[in-house]
Amino acid sequence: MRHYINKIISCFIAMATICGLAGCTRNNGDIGDYFGEWRFDKITADGIDMNIYDNPNGVELFTWAFQDNIIRINTIYPHHMTFSSFGTWLQRGDILELNFSYHDDDSENAMYAPPIEMHFDESGITRLHIVSMKNRKMILSRIDTDGTEYMYYLNRPY
Repeated sequence: MRHYINKIISCFIAMATICGLAGCTRNNGDIGDYFGEWRFDKITADGIDMNIYDNPNGVELFTWAFQDNIIRINTIYPHHMTFSSFGTWLQRGDILELNFSYHDDDSENAMYAPPIEMHFDESGITRLHIVSMKNRKMILSRIDTDGTEYMYYLNRPY
């Protein structure tokens, strides 16, 4: 009987080990430093902090999450209420291109529209210059059609 119990335990440990080693943590391959969720710390317009977390909409936090070629921007409100916006991303040299121009025929398309606080291009395609990306911090910039320079500050909290 003892031999039978040891065999069952050994099989269980072997299966748990195989499942753990076979698990995938990054669907569709390694996308490098972008992978995961980034905390959106602040945005400035011509060097002036826009105080996005001090607004009447009650936004507590924005996060950007990258996986494969998908970007999700979460808008987090009090009591853990969350709204997600989805687009795609592509890096070309020192340009990070975000595409939020998608739509569905049977929805309001709100899930494809980025938060207005991001001040992205109205065309749905925003090209951000990668100023810096090191030590789990990312700084991006773009110049709007009216000449305003926006700077985006993000960090990976883990």
